[in-house]
Amino acid sequence: MKHRISEFAVGLLFGIGLILSGMTDPGKVIGFLDLAGAWDPSLALVMGGAILVGVFAFALAKKRTTTFLGGALHLPNSRDIDKRLLAGSLLFGAGWGLAGFCPGPAIVSLGSGQPKAAVFVLAMLAGMVIFEWSERRMQGAGAKTPTKPKARTLPAIRQVSSAFSVAGQLTAHDVTAVAEQGFATLINNRPDGEGGSTQALSSDMEQAALAAGLHYVYLPVVAGAITPAQALAMREALATAPAPVLAFCRSGTRSAQLYKLAEVAS
Repeated sequence: MKHRISEFAVGLLFGIGLILSGMTDPGKVIGFLDLAGAWDPSLALVMGGAILVGVFAFALAKKRTTTFLGGALHLPNSRDIDKRLLAGSLLFGAGWGLAGFCPGPAIVSLGSGQPKAAVFVLAMLAGMVIFEWSERRMQGAGAKTPTKPKARTLPAIRQVSSAFSVAGQLTAHDVTAVAEQGFATLINNRPDGEGGSTQALSSDMEQAALAAGLHYVYLPVVAGAITPAQALAMREALATAPAPVLAFCRSGTRSAQLYKLAEVAS
């Protein structure tokens, strides 16, 4: 229940902020985007304020492993710039400039009964449905012409102690081989999304680990920013995890560092 109350409070604050800043006014938005005409720079202050808040908020979040309400904390780590991102950004910017709405302000404006907002939201929903339909068709077409999977070599495993080893990024297909090598616990120290779309999600790794009879722990840490709380959490995880343990990240270095810090954590 407390999570629902928190979500409502954050959404309410966000909506009020959009209204007060003028982001729900299409004329103000178009004036801001009209650099060659009667440019209205006031929304730049709104965006600058949002970036400033975000800098401090993300700096604080990187020092934590859970949210203030105790839930899992997942930070965006992907830095991939691909064709889909560029094309989507161009389409988003064009739509924003033409309509004067983006999704959040449009939904807030819809609550005030603006007809233009209603048309925008309906068109946005239609676009989402068309996109999902086309994605499924493309995936279905790809499934009809299967290609022979390339053989994958298990990343090198480095022993740190008699009961603890580390490895580079694993996939769900590697987990069976990990179990066959005698490991009893698999620890994932790499945040979801850090390696882009090619990185296996923790949920998929957990499912594969349980299917292979392994104990699974997800303890993501950011390279070069391991906190004392994360070291202590690693120490507590190792105290109850069946041995031997294999931990992995991008290269294995981060997992080895976390293990060393866990040895002296208190």
